[in-house]
Amino acid sequence: MAQQDFYGTAHSLTQQKTVIRDLQVAAATHATISTSNTARVPTTTAPTTTGSQLVWHTEGMTLMKIIPFQTVSTGGNLYTGLAARMVGWNIVSEGNTRLYVPHLIADFTITPSAAATFSLATPSTAATSFTQTQTLAVNYGDAKVFNADPTSGLETPAFALVDTVGCALVSLIFRSATASGTNYANAFWSSL
Repeated sequence: MAQQDFYGTAHSLTQQKTVIRDLQVAAATHATISTSNTARVPTTTAPTTTGSQLVWHTEGMTLMKIIPFQTVSTGGNLYTGLAARMVGWNIVSEGNTRLYVPHLIADFTITPSAAATFSLATPSTAATSFTQTQTLAVNYGDAKVFNADPTSGLETPAFALVDTVGCALVSLIFRSATASGTNYANAFWSSL
């Protein structure tokens, strides 16, 4: 039996339809790049975008597209060993207490592109020159990675599809062993 969607279009139960959503910038303030991971533990304080951590709501969608990017550092150099950890946050409510419980979704090694750069300003920052991600590799957790072809000369940014496994919030935490100075990272994202 066919069902009608919001627009009145009939669909059978075997059809699957993806809702197209515009990409968004994960945070109006870019994340700094830390030299290590900080432990994420259950807390009564809601996680927020601060330091090397970007935080946003999942909009109740389970599948998310993530496109990380970083600044071109001083002298046009790119970080080596750049990585990002994606953490999901579930909320437990007991009486008057809300507890935010973290768990690992995925951890990525990021290889930036030396050639593909763009400029981006946000409400909180002036225009900054960024380089897109050429390849992603999953270190831990689970994600479906789509990498650019660096030999084609037609680089497009690499991205990952991740299952937010029922999280209310997600955070993306950037790190690099060579992090120094005022260099930043951020990400484009969309829920599917």
